[in-house]
Amino acid sequence: MNAGMLSVLVVLFRFLVILVVNRPSFLAIQRFAPMEGSNEKMIYWLYQLLQAILLAYPFLLKIEFKLLGIIVMGFGMAGLFRAIHDFGPGLVTQGIYSLSRHPMYLSYYLIYASIAIMSSSILYSLFVILFMVASHFIIQSEERWCLETYGQKYVEYCQSVPRYLIS
Repeated sequence: MNAGMLSVLVVLFRFLVILVVNRPSFLAIQRFAPMEGSNEKMIYWLYQLLQAILLAYPFLLKIEFKLLGIIVMGFGMAGLFRAIHDFGPGLVTQGIYSLSRHPMYLSYYLIYASIAIMSSSILYSLFVILFMVASHFIIQSEERWCLETYGQKYVEYCQSVPRYLIS
């Protein structure tokens, strides 16, 4: 089977779920924190390029449905569903956001890792790792924006909830 079908599934899932489950948050989820300086802007465009590669490159790959890949994909999709469901206006600290400050990013990491597992592609795996690194810098700019926007409430949230799943 062509791995591109998983990319189609991911895109449809992401946009259909948000339109059905949390339509008011659709535009908010699409926005990124303001990027400051040329380095952050460069990282932002690298992040976007890597996202496009991770969605397009699978059309060139074959997959085998491996149990580990299916499990990782399941956790990624479930996490993405929950993150979209729980997302809302203002500082979100409830639901899955009480376990991780960035569950959508974690979900994407799992989803893309599952495609890497099922395609056994070293190059795709490298793109996933680069995407994770670029995402980390995007996350840092988001956290700076949240600190400026929410102040002490965000500081307290950061002290009680890890950036990823572990501190």
